[in-house]
Amino acid sequence: MMSASQGPSAVQRKDIFRSCVEEFNGGVLLTVRVKPHSRSNSIRFLTIAEPIEVSLTEIAQDGRANKQLFELLSKAFCRKKSSIQLISGARSRMKKILIRDMTRQEVLRLTSDV
Repeated sequence: MMSASQGPSAVQRKDIFRSCVEEFNGGVLLTVRVKPHSRSNSIRFLTIAEPIEVSLTEIAQDGRANKQLFELLSKAFCRKKSSIQLISGARSRMKKILIRDMTRQEVLRLTSDV
């Protein structure tokens, strides 16, 4: 049992990360936390235990922030927008995003360079 002051071990952090970046249905499923109406567009990979944090300049209205999210992710992961699909969270800041034809290892390699 872990005390409150110790924090998660390396093994526990990897288990948490698996839930943020998972192999799924011919691609990779990402857990993303969106911050709409930000000063600039950015993608932050905080720690392996945290969802990917995406700041967007667009407001969260009429799907405009989601559209901008797809554009930003397509550039960041070098994929066509058509290969990115919103699985859940259309009206939420926490989203599950499927990127087809990509592996978990590719995501890990790309995010480690950031």
